[in-house]
Amino acid sequence: MKGKALLKKENKRTIFICWSENNSKKIASAVKDCLEKDIFKNCEIDCFFSEKSIASGEDWYREIENTLKKCAYGIICITRENFSAPWIFFEAGAIATRKVPIIPLLTHARFDYLDRTPISVKQGIDLLKEDKFCKMISDINKKMKLVNYDESLLEAVSKAAYSKLMETLREEINHLKNKRVFSKDYVYPKRCKTVNADTIFISVPMSSIDADEYGELRSCVLEVDDSLKSIGFKDVISPMSQIKNSAEFEGGVLAVKKNFSDIKQVESMIVIYPKKLTSSLLVEVGYGIALSKKMVIFAKDKYELPFILREAVGTIPKLKIMPFDKYSDIVLAIKNNGIALFEFDTDEE
Repeated sequence: MKGKALLKKENKRTIFICWSENNSKKIASAVKDCLEKDIFKNCEIDCFFSEKSIASGEDWYREIENTLKKCAYGIICITRENFSAPWIFFEAGAIATRKVPIIPLLTHARFDYLDRTPISVKQGIDLLKEDKFCKMISDINKKMKLVNYDESLLEAVSKAAYSKLMETLREEINHLKNKRVFSKDYVYPKRCKTVNADTIFISVPMSSIDADEYGELRSCVLEVDDSLKSIGFKDVISPMSQIKNSAEFEGGVLAVKKNFSDIKQVESMIVIYPKKLTSSLLVEVGYGIALSKKMVIFAKDKYELPFILREAVGTIPKLKIMPFDKYSDIVLAIKNNGIALFEFDTDEE
């Protein structure tokens, strides 16, 4: 009968809905309900959404794997939070190997986010555009033959369902609207793309200490340099080792160009903070933390470090702060601990 679903039980179809991250999960759940309960409610359609579709105690990986093998369609919920998530591409790849249609469903995410990804060749749909959503529903129906509505009736049903979907997702859509995408490509300097294993940068105050302090600290840095090489670092980058006295310091512009490039490409950092002072060293520390460098800070008095930095140990996973009384204590700590000084429980292989 016209206006009713004609699919029989044996022709049941499955749409696999991929998601990653919290907002994407809520979108996937709402899309599942929209398709099953509002648009194709009289059809034998199963929208697989892992959060709802896997029973307690089931082997979730096997259940997902089995569903990926039999699904007739794939919808991938892409947001600003998850456009590079590995799991998204694992599921999309599993669907694609079966030559099953895949629709990237984007919410506050630009299509160029998918450039150079495995799904860049798939025609995406902007969830925030009603006409595109209705076109997606029409395409799904043509492929899966779920209902025999004429196009005008299916469009009317789709528009009503879309209005309800947007109301359901209002909070998540507003949340995503206020997010901005962070890309490692934006971290200065852009040309540096790789990290060199077994390399370390020695960060110390240079322009903010007097000539006598500079000479004493440099003697320590030279010993630290040798000690780091002796425990296995193949490359130790130390601006102070190259500059014999503060009079030879070439200025901030050159330091920024050289130091930031070096810090971005090393694996680890060692920082010597002899006293409370205003120094570019603290800028280098912040830059290193942002880049997830393994970092050991030697502070004569940790309470002279900025509050947020000294309280960061335990929260920032690759950070240690160690006390010292004399500069010789730093060299001794390196020799006694060896490379273990720069090992962290959360290190990834």
